[in-house]
Amino acid sequence: MSSNELNSYEDIVNLAAQALNRAIIIKTSKVGCAIKMKDGTIFQGFNIESRGYPILHAEIVTILSAIRAGYNKNDYEAIAIAYEFKGNYPACACCRQFLWEHTNPNLIVISVCLETKEVNGYTLETLYPLPFPVEQAKTTLNKELSLNVVDKEQVSKEDLNGK
Repeated sequence: MSSNELNSYEDIVNLAAQALNRAIIIKTSKVGCAIKMKDGTIFQGFNIESRGYPILHAEIVTILSAIRAGYNKNDYEAIAIAYEFKGNYPACACCRQFLWEHTNPNLIVISVCLETKEVNGYTLETLYPLPFPVEQAKTTLNKELSLNVVDKEQVSKEDLNGK
């Protein structure tokens, strides 16, 4: 993306950098995130760590806020991800898959390296061209759930028959 296009998202770039300061970390780096919806609403998030629970990534925390507020896949416009370490880091693979499943391929993904002040932008489709197929995942999950229900029904019938 050109710098002119990225300039139009200066608001979420700044809000992602602010959100980073609220990150709760134990052993990783702070990450902040801001997402802009097509109606102009903005949500912020940051990574949260706990010794007894896997890390909640900033991107996922932010998307969950939008989902909780009632937004759907086509409502997302752009997401900015800010971090303090060197390099161009536009979301980990897990977060890219999460974005793919819960936003849309045209989402603009902006990485913001606060250490070098480097800002880069991509569409989600360009950044993550080969996502895990969502429909395949749903089919697999439904099959697994069906198997579990069948197994439970068989166990219940056997218990009733005294076996």
